[in-house]
Amino acid sequence: MGLVRQAQALRISPRCTEDTLSDEQAAGRNQWLKSCHPDLYNFAFSEGDEYTIDGVPQSKIVYVTFGVQDPSNKGKLILPGNWKAPVVADAPCELEVVDGRRYSPIGVCLPGCYEPRQVLRFKDGWETVEEAAGTRKSELITLSSSFTLERLSTQISSIKS
Repeated sequence: MGLVRQAQALRISPRCTEDTLSDEQAAGRNQWLKSCHPDLYNFAFSEGDEYTIDGVPQSKIVYVTFGVQDPSNKGKLILPGNWKAPVVADAPCELEVVDGRRYSPIGVCLPGCYEPRQVLRFKDGWETVEEAAGTRKSELITLSSSFTLERLSTQISSIKS
């Protein structure tokens, strides 16, 4: 079973928040992985790149994010933010090494349109996307469908966290 299918039940939102990509960057990362590390690509996408959340197919492609093992944490993967895999197909193929440990795929993320430190208004106040992901906020204040430039109106929108 490929990493994409296994990830259906495992969400790694803290790492995805640190490694946020656009659709174009996600496609570039996948092309880089396919051309530089075909074995990792085939493992991750052995059953295709279709991704579902709660049984609903997602229209965006997914991309692989990387981590290293932390020996002081009984070998569990840590979520480092200091190295991110390339987002262009022709980037150098080397995987970063930290203290003798090579980065390896730890999960998949969906491309997003928000930066981790971007501040948004939630039902109970303002928070960064990163903070909101950590507390699993689900009610975001957005413009209502009836707003005009002369008369702004907002609504509470449910989001998947």
